[in-house]
Amino acid sequence: MPVKTTTPSKSQTVELGRYFTARGEERLLVGRRGDDGVVRIFDVPNAGDRLRGRSYFVEAGFESKAELAVFRRRYLEDAERIGDSPMSRRAIERIVAKTDGRARKAIS
Repeated sequence: MPVKTTTPSKSQTVELGRYFTARGEERLLVGRRGDDGVVRIFDVPNAGDRLRGRSYFVEAGFESKAELAVFRRRYLEDAERIGDSPMSRRAIERIVAKTDGRARKAIS
């Protein structure tokens, strides 16, 4: 009987930051380097959080650590300012409403 061997996964997950939403949900920004070497960023609920929300894919394909650091800082600042995951439906609806209001002012 042939023996199957598997190559261990090289993927790893690293916490890049934490924030709290206006509803008190603790969320984590994490980076995962896949077997293909590409770093992908996810916004996930803290596993111990009683509210346990959705996970979101955020971004991939960073060219440097500096680019990732700037993205991380801005994302966490945006999350704090918005009071929610910038990827959430609620946040996107707020952004669109604000943009729509500005567009209406510019037209009138």
